[in-house]
Amino acid sequence: MRQSRGMRRRAVALALAASLLVLAACSGGDGDGGSDGAAAESTATTTREDRLYILVTNGEGTGSAGLAPLVDALFTQPGVSVGVAAPDSPLVPPPALAPGQVPTVTFTTTPTGYPAVAVAADSADTVRAALSGELDGMPDDLGTPDLVVAGVNTGQLIGSLAEFSSNVPAARAAAAEGIPALVVAQGVDTEPPEYTAGAAEAVAWLDEHRDAIVAGDEPAQVTLLNVPSCATGEHRGVVEVPIAADDAGRSLALVDCASTAEDPADDVAAFTTGYATLSVLPTADGPAPAGGDATTTTAGG
Repeated sequence: MRQSRGMRRRAVALALAASLLVLAACSGGDGDGGSDGAAAESTATTTREDRLYILVTNGEGTGSAGLAPLVDALFTQPGVSVGVAAPDSPLVPPPALAPGQVPTVTFTTTPTGYPAVAVAADSADTVRAALSGELDGMPDDLGTPDLVVAGVNTGQLIGSLAEFSSNVPAARAAAAEGIPALVVAQGVDTEPPEYTAGAAEAVAWLDEHRDAIVAGDEPAQVTLLNVPSCATGEHRGVVEVPIAADDAGRSLALVDCASTAEDPADDVAAFTTGYATLSVLPTADGPAPAGGDATTTTAGG
């Protein structure tokens, strides 16, 4: 079990941390997320030993449309506490932080009312600061997060698009510190994208991997989850596939959720024929682990 860094915070930061824990406790599986939960008051206490601590971030900022449904979904899971931190200027990220520099934060909420901190840093530095134990507003009495989830990204990250998101550097920053990371990306086949589908599949992934995460056996790698927004029907399930090594001349945008194609060879083939995809992203300085055959892991979302 990771231990608390025992850092002291100013009173306002402690108050926000306490509110995060109250929200998580009040949302334990009753399905009532959103602003009503944010306004809840409780004197209940929560101990580190019986909770999974997840840091949620989004390179698109605390006000991003994809962040809110992801946070809402994770907050309603039993035995889960969530801290939320994201860049305060996603469109114009500031210069990288100097070693040891602690960024300033603004206390805010997600669009559905959950406490969050907007950080004056890019997405990777935001995560590094949150993991360091030095960032005001994080529930530091829980210690280091067990998992970092970045998203929900607006747009699929398949094939050559897999690297083109500020959520990827955020997740890699976590993996570099030995923390498993999940990047959730939502296809833009509908307007608006069906972010709740991506959030639901993130919860399904968490359910499947929770025991390994708690035991410390989940690899400290970046897993990429792409979920299509089907204009009609639902996606065809989740398949584990490698990221396409070559997508030249292949459409990365057209998605046919009614396709009957089977056994996709890579994420492009799978996603464009209606599957949600799970792939392992390469580290910043090396290839991804070799992928096996595509395997359907869940039903439609």
